Amino acid sequence: MLGRWCYEIANLTWLQRKIVKCLYHTEPPTSSYDEAYKHLLKAEELRPRSFLPNLFVLGQVCFKLGFYYSAKYYLEMALTLSTRSDAKKWEHFRNSAKSMLKKLKNYDMGRELLSERKT
Repeated sequence: MLGRWCYEIANLTWLQRKIVKCLYHTEPPTSSYDEAYKHLLKAEELRPRSFLPNLFVLGQVCFKLGFYYSAKYYLEMALTLSTRSDAKKWEHFRNSAKSMLKKLKNYDMGRELLSERKT
């Protein structure tokens, strides 16, 4: 949950931040995609391939950070993960993962293979 929260906060636009400041008279919290990546990766290490939304958001974060090869890996894993509960509940994540994978076809993924991500 913490990784997802960090992702959503980092994803706030300038306009959304200004609206929050006007409505609540305080600055909204800040976070970064790097912070979200660390938390989501830790959750994945603790329980590998066990939670579809975590894999999907991890793929989104990798995409935002420019780690296209990793993004492709996690999004494909999200597509192939079998769920024990109602499949309709997770259909949104699968459809979004498919559309993101289509976007990833336009990116060069070879460069990322040359260096390893440092956390």
